[in-house]
Amino acid sequence: MATLKIALASTLLAMGLAAGNANAALSFSTDISNSSSFSNSTSFSINNTSKVSAVSTLIGSPLFDDSYLKDVTVSLVALSNNAVLATKTVSFANGATTFFSQIDFSKLLLTKGNYSLNFSGDSYTPFNGTLTQNIYVAAVPEPESIAMMGLGLGALLLRLKRKKAGNAAMMPA
Repeated sequence: MATLKIALASTLLAMGLAAGNANAALSFSTDISNSSSFSNSTSFSINNTSKVSAVSTLIGSPLFDDSYLKDVTVSLVALSNNAVLATKTVSFANGATTFFSQIDFSKLLLTKGNYSLNFSGDSYTPFNGTLTQNIYVAAVPEPESIAMMGLGLGALLLRLKRKKAGNAAMMPA
């Protein structure tokens, strides 16, 4: 039984490490210079079906700059049909010099294709700053991988069952 627990623990650990290494981040950065209305669009491709866990956006201006954000919109668009998959808008009544947003897309599954991450906003005064966007993508396991893990676990259980049956036959009654 201890062998089974060790085998299961090592299998789960290996699966967890593989999943952790499968995560990827796409990162984009651009400067916004002296503009009261700004926008940026970055296109990217996904080669395999992937689950997008989050999109984070950070925009900041120099510390002593008197430019204040009015509103900021971040959206994810499928380029095949121009469908907006997700969007988030934040408005600042009193203005802000720094904006950070993390949009949770945990239920969004992107298939192979081309996408665009769009960013736009307005400021009360001309804005100077840097826009940085990160998309965190987790690979979705393929059915073949899951089937192979199941077969391997089944073979391990069968081996342990035979070993246990062999030990029981050798014990005196």
